Amino acid sequence: MKSKRLVDMALLSVLCLGCFTWSTAGHGELTPEFALAGVQEGLVRSPDHFVAALVEVTSPPKCVGEVGAAACVQEGRLVRVFAARGGVVQGTTIMLVGEGRIGTRTLGFFVPIPDSPGVFAATLLSSRTGKKEVQVLVNALRTAGLNRPVA
Repeated sequence: MKSKRLVDMALLSVLCLGCFTWSTAGHGELTPEFALAGVQEGLVRSPDHFVAALVEVTSPPKCVGEVGAAACVQEGRLVRVFAARGGVVQGTTIMLVGEGRIGTRTLGFFVPIPDSPGVFAATLLSSRTGKKEVQVLVNALRTAGLNRPVA
């Protein structure tokens, strides 16, 4: 199971962004360093179009082939937006790479995938969504220079 998760993460990085997705899967907590690395990676990839948000999965995944989560997209509603550029606003639904159960919530920093209009992938993803993790994400956004996060 653990090796399948690693393969899925590797495929996601190759297919979507050509970079590592900073995910808390298999880790105990969202640390400040971990969050900042994911935010900075996202800003390098897409400084003018991104969203940092609490997202809730709202549709079943639509997958191509059987290569795992990296070949799937599903809708996610932006429950709470912490920072955004490029016209993404709270309450809207975006297409995300991955596969999760409907109702699952994650914190993340999402950037559009080149050559896949309207589809976003995470450069930071946390399955932990409590007050502590939200504060870690907000602090990482501030450290990355997003003092007035939503634009």
